[in-house]
Amino acid sequence: MRPSLAKVGRIWALVAVILFTVAASIAGLLAQAGPDPGGDRRAGERTTENSFPDASSGNTSSAEQAPVAPTPATGELTAEEDLAVNPPPPEGVHVVSVIQDAVELNWDPPPPVAVAHRYSDRVVGYRIYRREGTEVDLRPLAVTSDTTYVDRSVTSGQTYAYVVSSVRERHVEGSRSDPPVTATLP
Repeated sequence: MRPSLAKVGRIWALVAVILFTVAASIAGLLAQAGPDPGGDRRAGERTTENSFPDASSGNTSSAEQAPVAPTPATGELTAEEDLAVNPPPPEGVHVVSVIQDAVELNWDPPPPVAVAHRYSDRVVGYRIYRREGTEVDLRPLAVTSDTTYVDRSVTSGQTYAYVVSSVRERHVEGSRSDPPVTATLP
């Protein structure tokens, strides 16, 4: 007797959940063990990750990969450790103008990163997030390659909060600007 297609589908779904759980557990164990647990590399030795193209010169530059693990005392990354894995946000995000049907934002590119890091230095765009009124979450609003953005999807009398992040090559998104900038429309 052959099982029904619905039963076979449920079995495959269960198998997928089990495999996902096992993979997540292994990834968690590897993350706790740190890079190259008991492997070939000497303690503290750095490896070189993939090279990223440098569009301006046609050359490639390597981004060094440094071991990054949470600080034991707090479980949080230090500022230097955070920069090793998360590109910095754009600087100076501010509201340029507010009119009845638009909010114009402007910012400066993120600063250069002086610590060894795991991402390209080349910014390819910026992602703008917005929160309206008393909403808690900031939602993706737009992506632009410019350092200015005009939000025309606004309503008169509403207050909006904005943050901006940089997007690097290979779609690596950096930290969001903080604190959010706000604009109240007339």
